[in-house]
Amino acid sequence: MLNKSWIAICFLLMLIGCSGVRTAMSADYMNFKFVVLDENREAVPYTSVWFSMQPNSLRDPDKVDFSLDDLKRVVARFKGDEDLAYWITMPNNNVDANPLTGIDGFSNYEIDFGEKYWDGMEHVAVRFALIKKGYQPAFVEHVYRRGQSQKTFNITLKRESDAEVSPFQHRFDELRHYVEKHRHSETSMLSGDFAGLSELRSSLEELAAQAMTAGDRQFAARIYWYTSDMPIVYSQSSGTAKKSGFSRSGRDEKWQQEMMLKALEMSDHPYLKAKLARETLGPEPGSTDGTAYVSAVVALFEADRERIWFGESNYYITQLLNTKQFELACKHAKWMESFEPFYDSKESNNQFVADVNTKINLDIKLGRLPESFDYQCQ
Repeated sequence: MLNKSWIAICFLLMLIGCSGVRTAMSADYMNFKFVVLDENREAVPYTSVWFSMQPNSLRDPDKVDFSLDDLKRVVARFKGDEDLAYWITMPNNNVDANPLTGIDGFSNYEIDFGEKYWDGMEHVAVRFALIKKGYQPAFVEHVYRRGQSQKTFNITLKRESDAEVSPFQHRFDELRHYVEKHRHSETSMLSGDFAGLSELRSSLEELAAQAMTAGDRQFAARIYWYTSDMPIVYSQSSGTAKKSGFSRSGRDEKWQQEMMLKALEMSDHPYLKAKLARETLGPEPGSTDGTAYVSAVVALFEADRERIWFGESNYYITQLLNTKQFELACKHAKWMESFEPFYDSKESNNQFVADVNTKINLDIKLGRLPESFDYQCQ
């Protein structure tokens, strides 16, 4: 049982406020503040913020960090997809997304470095990319040392004169800003703001309908794709509630699954086309028969593999192996390793070719291939 002195201390900390409590009890929280302006010193609203935090090399000298140059490479390839990326649904598993900046170009992110980053290390490098359609991306890097509390970045985004930006982009970015604020805030999700999320969903669907009316089917597909994975608050008033609490992402509801398929069927984006094939033709759980899926996507991967995100590319190799198309699996595995040095980590990235050979050896061992089968991926 707590004694009276400890209760008094707790009460005093409550009076100080949350920031005071956090400062007193932990030195591992840090606030990163961004002020995003254009070249005329005007605010650039609703800018996407991607970040990576990879301290591997500090913990294990045999590992190599995902560097700022690595982040720049990933952004250069996928910046056009920034409105398809959110939370941890990203083109590269080393990169996550924070909520978009506000209408005033300002944002404030708190990172809990926690004990998992301090296994004998003195600092952690954090890298950020600021991405906005119509502007050149900007990048910043900060080395966090224990005991720091905040860092402010003043960012200037330069316009791209030849950039094509949908007339619906600004409103879409604004709505994503508010959705992501909900998604990233446990306090907001726990508050059970079903009405607020429902209103945002309605606004997104209305915007998609406007894009469709204007003939911009591809932009409408992007909106539907994003909306289908909105965070969900489960409550008795939701009408579809089967449990209490919330889900930040997952497409658990029937309407989410239907909207996802609608988006995928409308889209011409190679990543979403690969996702559609996976959702409609991929083998059922427990099955390894990916023949229909592979037949549907071989030409897609041959033509547009560079625009297909890591998760779908990795799934493609899995199904090639399941259907014993080892030469094609080897070809794609070698391409993946040459195209991107970092998908998950330096250690695992060099495993794609090895995985092909492991699968071949396992199939021989289990009698699925004859012992005379001597193909190896090299």
